[in-house]
Amino acid sequence: MTQIIQKARRRGYLAFVALIASSGLVAVIPAVPVAATGCPTANTLNASSVGGGQSNFEIDAAIADSTKLGAHAGANLTLDGGSTCIDWSTKVAGLGTGTSADATTGVIIKPDLPSGTGDDSFTQGTSENATDPVIATGSIPPNKSDLQDFGVYKETNSSGKFLNLFWSRINSPSGTVDMDFELNKVACDGTAATCSNNAPKGTNYSIPLRSSGDKLVTYDLANGGTVPTISIYTWSGNSTSGSWANGTVISGGLGEALGSINFSSIASKDSVGLGTKDPLTFGEASISFKALFGTGGSCGAFGSVYLKSRSSNTFTDELKDFILPQPVTLTNCTGLTTNATAGPVTIGGSISDTATLSGASGPTGTMTFNAYSNAACTTSVFSISTTTLVGPDGSGNFTASSGNFTPLAAGTYYWIASYGNDPNNAPATTKCLDANESSVIAPKQPGIVTTAGSATTFGNTVSDSATLSNTALEPDGVTKAQGSITFKLFGPSASPSCTNTNLVFTSSPFAVNGDGPYGPTSFTPTTAGTYYWIASYTGDLPNTKSATTACGDTGET
Repeated sequence: MTQIIQKARRRGYLAFVALIASSGLVAVIPAVPVAATGCPTANTLNASSVGGGQSNFEIDAAIADSTKLGAHAGANLTLDGGSTCIDWSTKVAGLGTGTSADATTGVIIKPDLPSGTGDDSFTQGTSENATDPVIATGSIPPNKSDLQDFGVYKETNSSGKFLNLFWSRINSPSGTVDMDFELNKVACDGTAATCSNNAPKGTNYSIPLRSSGDKLVTYDLANGGTVPTISIYTWSGNSTSGSWANGTVISGGLGEALGSINFSSIASKDSVGLGTKDPLTFGEASISFKALFGTGGSCGAFGSVYLKSRSSNTFTDELKDFILPQPVTLTNCTGLTTNATAGPVTIGGSISDTATLSGASGPTGTMTFNAYSNAACTTSVFSISTTTLVGPDGSGNFTASSGNFTPLAAGTYYWIASYGNDPNNAPATTKCLDANESSVIAPKQPGIVTTAGSATTFGNTVSDSATLSNTALEPDGVTKAQGSITFKLFGPSASPSCTNTNLVFTSSPFAVNGDGPYGPTSFTPTTAGTYYWIASYTGDLPNTKSATTACGDTGET
């Protein structure tokens, strides 16, 4: 992902609020699969107790950690726990180049406009609940509220998904301030369809429209405190009115978020291009997807993110500076593709279905397979659930199998696979009649072999008998193949000829009960000559086809 890095120095202090508007999609934040555990530093989010998984992203604490390689106090951008950990930079302290080349793959860094007359901010009196905040130019002095950059990184590992955020402001801050990150469903495209009008006069379509279900994550560090308190709120309303309500603390004991701020300076070489950072000018947080998307089973997505500063940690206080939105894609949605045994498979054989789950992280939910005997998928004849998902493979996908199913009746079977949600992943399901989701079971083709009686003299009887083989049980799985065998005699003729014009005898039907011999039947011709027998089996659908011998078969004259 292209990192957007530009130096634009600005000021302010702490407490950061991440507004997360359950948004649509515009650009992608790639998630780099890594191991679920192994980062030796304790400064990573562990949301395992609430089903959110274990992050490997370092949110460096204010208290020294003996496993750290660096000497920073509090938040920083460099690797302190070793190669199994993740941070904004791929370098350890002191070994960076001070440029964006050090940034971890997938990190997005968005700069603010340079301070001064060209900078933008919100007008006085603008609050968090404003759905169309008015933008002014050049009204923010270089003080505590002046922003510099923000960063976004999506982490996906085998145990969970996490949103990692940072904010930075200009050096020498003069007081405290809150920082707000807002993510929206649909990224603002510069039109009224997706953006609010942010101009005092005329039009300025810069800020995405807000939607019901958006999230507000507050990051607050009390004056003199060392550990941020992170809470989450939900937007109740629509694009023109509403408010944030129902705040819940998600850090601390609940364990769904972890935050930190820098209490010592960050050297320019360690800043991935942010420049030297004074104490209290850089903050970071890791948030479990469970906190963002919940566990209700719905599929959600956020499509843009932007940073705002608020004058204090009083929620109703006015907004100050902001950094324009950056398109992203953050989602807990999963995809499901399947591939069933196509067939045809002869009755008595087995069929199966295989499902591939994409976009998932550490799936712990249940994969359920259903096979239906009708094209409307209303008559289920097989159902099985499994929590055994194999993966991830090289593409990050997980697979599950239905195991073998042996149908009792020939026909076409239609599969549906579904994945139930878990704390990190939304549910997914295939649809009836999806491609590659039908299996054909073919009936058996029985064999019939006949044996005519020996040649005889005129006035004596001729006879025939049949042996039936390779029949199938009826769909109840118990009853042998039924139906009947009928013998016909044709002639006399010098060469095989079996038509209605020379049919001289038709036997009564012999009832069939599975494989075995049937007959004999006999007839006394009234004319000397050569006669030809044909034996016909009716079959017993759906599982056993019909069968007949041919005119002139060996042993049938």
